[in-house]
This record gives sequence, C-alpha cells and structure tokens, in this order.
Amino acid sequence: GNTETFQFGAAAEAIRETDDDRLRFGGIIARQSQDTKDTVKNTRGWLYYDYHLGAQWDLGGFVTLEYDRFKDLDLRTVVGGGPGYRFIDTKTMLFKVRAGVAYVNENFGEQSDRDYATAVLGDEFRWQITEDRSVYQLLDVYPSFADASDLLLHAEVGFRQTLMKGLFVELALIDDFDNLPAEGRKKNDFRYLVQL
Repeated sequence: GNTETFQFGAAAEAIRETDDDRLRFGGIIARQSQDTKDTVKNTRGWLYYDYHLGAQWDLGGFVTLEYDRFKDLDLRTVVGGGPGYRFIDTKTMLFKVRAGVAYVNENFGEQSDRDYATAVLGDEFRWQITEDRSVYQLLDVYPSFADASDLLLHAEVGFRQTLMKGLFVELALIDDFDNLPAEGRKKNDFRYLVQL
C-alpha cells in the first residue's frame, strides 16, 4: 500500500495472595507509528500491596508510574496508601474498596512540572466465572486537596477467555481522565484493547 503502519502492545499482571497479604503488579505498553511517525507511545506500571488486618479490612500501599509522549507526560509518579475493605472475598470473586491519601508528581516535557497531594478512592472487582472465563473492573480516582478541579481518574473493565493452557484472549476498555492536562492536550484518553 501507500502507507506503512506499525503497532505493538503488551500487558502483563501478576497477583500473589496469602492468608496475610496480597500483592498485585503489572504493566502495559503501547506503540504505534505510521510512515515512521509515532502516533501512540505510552507505558504504565503499577504495584499494589495490601496487608490483611482481619477477615475484611486491609491496610495497603501502592505506586503507579506512567509515561505518555502525546500527553507531554515524561513521568507521572503516584505513591499512596490507606485502608481497604473487602465486601466479597471468595475463591471466585473479589470486590473491595479503598480510600486514603497519595502524592502525585508530574514531569512534563514542555510545560512546568507539578506535584500535589490527593485523596484516593478506588475499587476492584474480579469474578472467575468459570475455570477459563473471567471479568474484572478497576477504578482509581485522585481528587487534589489543593484544587478540587484537579482530578485524575483511571478506570478499566475487561473480559478474559482462556483458549488453551497458556493462551488467552482479553478484551479491555481503559479510560484515563485528567481534568487539567498539559496545554493543548485532551482531558480524556479512552482505549480499546484486544490481546492474545
């Protein structure tokens, strides 16, 4: 054809849980170019740790790292923690909420860097419908303490179907919202993912 397009994406997540604690970490990368010009270039990584305080309460901490060339975002680091409550926690289903505080540090390529303290509100839902089929939903909201109009939001919903041992297909919708983005950038970044 008349154009040359390259597209690459990868995602990985691991969860380790014991009677005492739970660790969830992972990352996602997306690259796309057309005629050697980049059109998508972003990366996001995360680590969440929860220490179980009893049958339903947790005390947790987390860190997320994010880069997006087209948001002028060289690095956004969010570090925070607080209590969580597991409404449902069985072998096949998890529904938990959490609240707390976080520190956000944003380094931009062209505009001035900024940092601020936020509240953290979040939830996590996972349902293993059958041995080879599952759904999940994640939400993190970060309203700034200093400026109520400064709000970050990360939301995901997904479906995973195992095709054979070690091979699955996943469909996911991811929404990243920044009420005060870098100058000239859009507030909402919505992505559809289909991955094997």
